[in-house]
Amino acid sequence: MTIDGYDVTAGICSREVEAEVSNVSQVAGVRKCLVAQQRTIAQEGRLVMAGRDIGTVVLPHAHLKVFLVASVEKRAKRRYREERRPMKMAYEEILAELTRRDAIDSTRDLSPSIPAHDACILDTDGLTPQEVADRMLALAKEAS
Repeated sequence: MTIDGYDVTAGICSREVEAEVSNVSQVAGVRKCLVAQQRTIAQEGRLVMAGRDIGTVVLPHAHLKVFLVASVEKRAKRRYREERRPMKMAYEEILAELTRRDAIDSTRDLSPSIPAHDACILDTDGLTPQEVADRMLALAKEAS
């Protein structure tokens, strides 16, 4: 990922950033600014937007909402195998961090990570990235 021509992939995937994402997302002023910016971006036309509260808070009237789920163990294994991470963490550390973050994100008062009532829930545990993309594309075609 680049911002103003600079590759920031390593920085945004660092342990330090990952450890603070849930804490920062609980700050009302931060959430208010981010939601406003996300809504502005969405007005530019058809798009795919990813985030834990896109369908419930940011774009509750979106035409199609897909809420991806996978077990914490599967997500930890996927993250452990990611090549782009600047610092490899032990699988157990990743699992513990994801478990901690899930608990915070799903129970916070401000923009909790929960599926919208009208979201299509897609369990990705046994799927390859291509199969996930194919299923999402099929959902998009059905919705249009």
